[in-house]
Amino acid sequence: MRSPRVRGLLCRSEGQRRWDRIGFLSAAVVLAALATGAAAAPPKVEITGGHNPAAHSYVYMVSNRSDSPIVGVEFPHYRADTFTAPEGWQTASTFLVNVGVPDKPGVCKAFVERPSQGIPSNAKAEFALRIAPDGEQPVPASGEVVVRFADGSETTVADVEVPRPRQSRYQQLFEILGLGLLVAVWLGVRAILHRRRRRGEPVETASGSGDEPADAPVP
Repeated sequence: MRSPRVRGLLCRSEGQRRWDRIGFLSAAVVLAALATGAAAAPPKVEITGGHNPAAHSYVYMVSNRSDSPIVGVEFPHYRADTFTAPEGWQTASTFLVNVGVPDKPGVCKAFVERPSQGIPSNAKAEFALRIAPDGEQPVPASGEVVVRFADGSETTVADVEVPRPRQSRYQQLFEILGLGLLVAVWLGVRAILHRRRRRGEPVETASGSGDEPADAPVP
């Protein structure tokens, strides 16, 4: 019969092989995702610009890289009091700064009724948000802009600089504490696994328990 020490070492070896296989599969998935991203089609829309402190505004240039005209855009905002779209476009915004309007984040929408009024392929147009000069001032932050096309499709453009509410000290502290707790849990789990491996105890793996059935007695 194998001793508990030998069985523990065998369990640890089997657990290590399982983690090696998981690591290999994870690396393969990452490499496949990178290859897919490299071969992906170029974006349908490009949005440049953002915060303009001198003008107390956010100015964007929307460039159409698709074959279908752009007929609608949606910009998130906080404390904008005016939204400007190209000539011929209609606007519909929520929570623009005004008397009696709640002070909360909103959306600035611009759209056209006919595709011929939109942004054609390989063309661009400017949109702008003016921030109210009084009251709490927003901070530039990464946001998402929704763009709609005449063929009925839509896309979301990420990492666009938009006005967001300023985080309070309590929110910042909560995020820091949450991150610290996650790091502490991760370090604690690693420490426990390290101690069990040094003692030669079976270590649970992602595919199940590291405990192995005892060997049958040798006649």
